[in-house]
Amino acid sequence: MGDVSLMDPLFSSSLELMLVGMGSVFFFLTLLVLAMLLMSRLVGLMVPVGQQSSTGNTRPGDVIPAAHVAAISAAIAMHRRGSGDGHGSRTTETSGPGDRV
Repeated sequence: MGDVSLMDPLFSSSLELMLVGMGSVFFFLTLLVLAMLLMSRLVGLMVPVGQQSSTGNTRPGDVIPAAHVAAISAAIAMHRRGSGDGHGSRTTETSGPGDRV
């Protein structure tokens, strides 16, 4: 049949390149995870326990107006009911001169 080697030089070099690439990516991602864990612990040590907040962007003095809460609740209820056509239903209503749109 001829002289066929099991490991062609081109195949072995491509395998070597693949392993080096995958190894370097694995090393970089491991280093990134360790750096993020270290920074998380450092920030946890630097910030006093009383200042940690889990409420997001709201400050203690911020109050959400009742009209906003009602509008958001109505929008969520409308979304949960569904519109049937998949695009949301819009009703055309005439507004008076004092109504805000």
